[in-house]
Amino acid sequence: MNLLIGVSASIAAIKLGEVKERLKERCAESNLQVEIKYVATTLAYNAFLKQQDFGEKVLLDGDEWAWENMGDAILHVELRKWADLFVICPMDANTLASVASGACPNLLTCICRCWDFSKPLVVFPCMNTHMYEHPITREQLKRITSWGVQVVEPVEKLLACGDYGIGALPPVEDVVGEIVKHVKRHHLEVANRGKHSA
Repeated sequence: MNLLIGVSASIAAIKLGEVKERLKERCAESNLQVEIKYVATTLAYNAFLKQQDFGEKVLLDGDEWAWENMGDAILHVELRKWADLFVICPMDANTLASVASGACPNLLTCICRCWDFSKPLVVFPCMNTHMYEHPITREQLKRITSWGVQVVEPVEKLLACGDYGIGALPPVEDVVGEIVKHVKRHHLEVANRGKHSA
């Protein structure tokens, strides 16, 4: 299956290297064939991924504008077609607001804007407690959930700002477990379709 992982500029993005490695291990342990591509906002890449020696190609806003002639492939549309599962981990407040309002100022949100909701889109919102508990956040989460977006709630812990409260990324093992659950579900659906068509 094809898995697209989007990364926005929450400080939780520093965990993505761990998520990537553990996800590879879990998929190998379960004999799950998965091809993974990564897309990030420019801020997420410069602030967090660049410093991690991430080791994987990360698609950025500049890649969206690599086409040269009319009729050339447009990256956000091609990624929509390619991906069987889209995971945004983490989803910061700005990206949530953009997606909920239909704004698409970057490659990541352009993919969201044209996403095919017959395929799963799973998001891990991560932000300061006061941002997470703001009434607009509840409204935005309710709105995207009504479209079929699957929201994985953040957890309570000591946040990077020094506050204790809700808004943190769940433990890496839980994040990976959630992704693997969807990967397995896709493999099962493909296998069942194969049986019915045989």
